[in-house]
Amino acid sequence: MSRSVLSLAYEVMVTAGANQAFVNLVLTLCDASDSVVLFKPYYFNHMMALQMTGSAPQVQLGPCDADSLHPDLQWLQQQLQGPKPPKMVVIVNPCNPTGVLLPKEELEAAAAMCAAAGAWLVLDNTYEDFLYEGRRHHTVSGQNVISVFSFSKAYGMMGWRVGYIAYPGQQLLQQGGLEQHNLGEQLLKVQDTIIVCAPQMSQQLALAALQEGEDYVQQGITGLSHNRELIADALSPLGTRGHGWVGGEGAIYYWARLPERFGGTAGAAVAGGSGKDAAAAAAAAGGGDEEVVEWLIKEHGVCIIPGSACGVPGHVRVAFANLKAEQYEVAAAGTPQKEVASLVPAWKRLLWEGGHPADAFLTAASAQVGQVLLNLPNSMAKCGLGLGILFQVAAASAAVYTLWLLSALYQEFKRHAIKTSTWNNSKDGSRRTRVTQYHSVITGTTGRRWLGEFARVVNIVELLGLSVAQIIASASNFYSLGTGLAKRDFTFVFGAIATLMTFIPSFRNMRLFALLALLGTTYTSWYMMGESWAHGLVPAAASRRPMSLEDVFAGLSNILFTFGGHCMLLEVLDSQFRPSKFPKAFMFALIYVTATMTVPSASFTFLAFPEQATKYGNAFAIFPHSPAKVVGIVLMVAHQLVAYGLFILPVCIMWEKLVHTHYKPLWIKLPSRLPVALFVWFIALLLPFFGVINDILGAFTVTFETYIIPCLAFNLYYQGHLQRQARALFKPPRLLGWTGVFTVNYILVAFTAVAGLGFGGYASVVSLIDSIGKFGVFAKCYNC
Repeated sequence: MSRSVLSLAYEVMVTAGANQAFVNLVLTLCDASDSVVLFKPYYFNHMMALQMTGSAPQVQLGPCDADSLHPDLQWLQQQLQGPKPPKMVVIVNPCNPTGVLLPKEELEAAAAMCAAAGAWLVLDNTYEDFLYEGRRHHTVSGQNVISVFSFSKAYGMMGWRVGYIAYPGQQLLQQGGLEQHNLGEQLLKVQDTIIVCAPQMSQQLALAALQEGEDYVQQGITGLSHNRELIADALSPLGTRGHGWVGGEGAIYYWARLPERFGGTAGAAVAGGSGKDAAAAAAAAGGGDEEVVEWLIKEHGVCIIPGSACGVPGHVRVAFANLKAEQYEVAAAGTPQKEVASLVPAWKRLLWEGGHPADAFLTAASAQVGQVLLNLPNSMAKCGLGLGILFQVAAASAAVYTLWLLSALYQEFKRHAIKTSTWNNSKDGSRRTRVTQYHSVITGTTGRRWLGEFARVVNIVELLGLSVAQIIASASNFYSLGTGLAKRDFTFVFGAIATLMTFIPSFRNMRLFALLALLGTTYTSWYMMGESWAHGLVPAAASRRPMSLEDVFAGLSNILFTFGGHCMLLEVLDSQFRPSKFPKAFMFALIYVTATMTVPSASFTFLAFPEQATKYGNAFAIFPHSPAKVVGIVLMVAHQLVAYGLFILPVCIMWEKLVHTHYKPLWIKLPSRLPVALFVWFIALLLPFFGVINDILGAFTVTFETYIIPCLAFNLYYQGHLQRQARALFKPPRLLGWTGVFTVNYILVAFTAVAGLGFGGYASVVSLIDSIGKFGVFAKCYNC
């Protein structure tokens, strides 16, 4: 505790809270004609105390640094050296309302200035224990320095009202030539008049709290870190830390500037003023911040403090304490009031309501790899073991990188939409029911409609192709059970079952389904490794060369396809309570998929069955019949049905917007999706070539939506725009810098265009033509 560094020459007066302590100091130290310095934005109770005691007209409102909101000490020095220096200077540290923490050097400088001018420095240390990321709180001592402390926040004793004043005792005052003040006696006079003493019961409780020690305090404060991150994410559309919002260093607050239409201006906290100007400034601002506060309360059940109450209109104070984490998650996501008030039942949150980083991990991992897991041994045979592993690791790494690029663009798109009041789409502007999609982000950030529309076409083709592939894969897997039915018969069956997945409302409702899907792929990959190990590995297979250059590029196309899927990830990102956490969740998902599933299962299967892996595009056709294989087939079919739902949902959303049912009630919106499902079912019957479809999609769609478009859009938005780079929400790693990122993007575009789109596209088209020539369309049984 910083209070322990105070001089032993200090004395203590226990008060009924820190607010009463401040009133005691104002009445003791200041006459009505004395001026007092408060720094903007100020703690509103300090201003009210000065107003009640008649000192408000003499208040000097000090400016703060525009970015850090640290007090302007040069301005303070000028006031202290002026003809009528202030009698008292007030600094709150950590600051309420900004959450800014001041370093020891600034406090010492302020104390020295005040001492030289014969002014009192009052330090309000109410939030001294509320520190984050290893920061330390400091206070200073001196014959002119008085500190205020509180038990209300750290010990949760708000209603018990206990605080205290630590003031220089008579011995310390004499050292500074201030013994005539008799500070202790004057404080006692005020204390006796106002309250006599703090309640004895409260004082006993405070003493017990002190004896409990730091562990109790830190346990409570550590629990705030999650809420703190949630609110920082929610504020990110308003700008970056220091450019739009500050705080979170100490106390329990962030301080944010609202868009200009609500009175937010960058220099509001920079300019000084006087106490009598404060009310006039708030009135002149038109009450924009109060309008926002009222709207948040009525529509979303979220209560914050308007900046006009702290002398800076057009801003707001946002707290991240006092509520449970799940309530902050709901509030940060902008959920309507009726849902905040009731909250979602625990069983529903567990099984149905998603939106957390864990849901992002589940959805990304389950969507990232499915039936292609059974196709990768064939790709490994085409490329050879070394190239196959290299291609997988490289494609996964590139996918993580380009998802980071897309996330950065999404955050910029969202920030601009909020600033221009287009994020909420209801008639009264109170809520948002629209889903943000890939093509909207590309158009909105680059300003190039043609690129956004091209992205839309690419994504529609890929998502429809992926949905088709899930039906074909389900039919192919069940056919391998040897029931006597043709693959086309199973395509009819699973096409009908998959259609039911279109009735899942949104990605937030995929939690249980995604978990089931991930269990399916995890089990199957480990089954493949186990069967291969039991059969025995063929060491010579490791040194087998690629079958042909054409096969290498066909295998590369399939591997690019494996680690694509960005076409539906923007919708998943948009469904998150904390969008900024999505890139990390996606990275862990791909690490899990690559390290535990795709690389080991494809490698083991190829090494155990090199000839069969070359011949078959479905690994289930390689392994002998067994109960474990049946379980794997059933689980993979379950996965494919879930994956169908994940891939078809973005297309359904586009279709809803086209037929004007996107904003309708669910009983209208969900049935309107059926034409999309029927079209996919038809294509699955028409072209039942799973492996070939994967290669085509990998070459002609995944290369664009996962690799080329994100790189181009990122460069178009940031390159040559230094102001955008300075205020970017997601900044490049220091190792690369902006120039390095732009260069990597162009290299990635060139490589995927030549290797994936060019050679891979050629190889996949040749395979498609061969398959149609061999099996025809509406084939009853393909690769049987």
